[in-house]
Amino acid sequence: MNKNISRQWTAALRSGEYKQGQGMLRNDGGDYCCLGVLCDLARKAGVLGEWQSLEGGGPPWGAGMYQDTLLLPERVWTWAGFVSGGGFRDVFRRLRIGSKIS
Repeated sequence: MNKNISRQWTAALRSGEYKQGQGMLRNDGGDYCCLGVLCDLARKAGVLGEWQSLEGGGPPWGAGMYQDTLLLPERVWTWAGFVSGGGFRDVFRRLRIGSKIS
């Protein structure tokens, strides 16, 4: 993972700016899972567009071309500099993220 983005992500998770959510990248209450926080950093960096509401009774927020609600969009994966092989277990181990954001 890109070290600069890793530092930004860790700082954002610890900042208190993002209320912890689960089950989707971002919910209608503005809560974010940890991957949603990374998506929001990518949005701020111009990698993704604005968060968009999903119509038709689906999950309320998505990011990226395909309105992903649970998975990290490929553009974010690439921007963050993830490499194949280690997967998310490797990312979380390296960042030493606990069960809570704060």
